[in-house]
Amino acid sequence: MSIPFVHGEREATIIAFPVERVSPPSRSTTREAVVIPLATPVTPSEGDDAVSQNSSGEPTANTGDANPSERVRQRARNVALHALATRGVSKQEIEERLVARDLPEDVVQEEISTLERQGLIDDVELAANLVDKYVVRQGLGRRGAADKMRQRGISPSVIAGALEGVSNEDESARLRELAQDRARALRSLAPEVAKRRLVAYLQRRGYSGNDIYSLVDEVLR
Repeated sequence: MSIPFVHGEREATIIAFPVERVSPPSRSTTREAVVIPLATPVTPSEGDDAVSQNSSGEPTANTGDANPSERVRQRARNVALHALATRGVSKQEIEERLVARDLPEDVVQEEISTLERQGLIDDVELAANLVDKYVVRQGLGRRGAADKMRQRGISPSVIAGALEGVSNEDESARLRELAQDRARALRSLAPEVAKRRLVAYLQRRGYSGNDIYSLVDEVLR
């Protein structure tokens, strides 16, 4: 491009230079973050939940004392049902089985509560069945039956309630029948030896000494 000079002078040539335009910054301009390293790394304080990552890389809280997994609860149920399949068991016997498998205490108590709620363990019903077994069928005295039930972990109050149905008359009748049967096998022995053995036998069957001594001399005559 050229323009004429004034007063007839020669034309001058104008050279165009690129002009840098200044425009306001765009609102979408992204700023770079400045990372300032800390002097010491930050770690969870004692008692805080640990943080781990799941399979997607997302952080998940690891509480440590969270509720036991379904697999552990199912294992407790399998142990309990296996014990119940063989015979009636007491609450204490079930608890001992579960504890012996190193199951967590909260899982053990949860399983026991579930079994009680479902009626699968009932110490009152078990004690009634054991009275029938020990007293009626095996001929044990009330003391002997109570000892057996205590060994099964049944509480004294439940045992006492179960034995309320055994009258003194019934116990005396069973004691007499048991003593007479045993005396017949001891008649060939010397009187003192037979008496000593019969007394010891009846005591092992759970009968009290006062009831025994008044009867032994009678059945050995």
